[in-house]
Amino acid sequence: MAFTGIPVEAIAFYERLEADNSKSFWDANRDTYRDLVKGPHRSCARNSPSMGRSISSGPTTTGGSTRTNAVQDSSGRVRGI
Repeated sequence: MAFTGIPVEAIAFYERLEADNSKSFWDANRDTYRDLVKGPHRSCARNSPSMGRSISSGPTTTGGSTRTNAVQDSSGRVRGI
């Protein structure tokens, strides 16, 4: 997928998320997140040589998700972020 920008609809998604950051909201809007937020951001990272490959840690202390601690650039160097 070529990066064509972040859709304007992603802003509306974030506004709704700010108003309702519940599990039921996420369950109902998982596809919207994937299509409007995650997909375009991944496309941007894949098409940007300076972004490189992210290296994630284990679960965060707040539970469940991982956070990116470092990035491996196109030369193979790993740098903290």
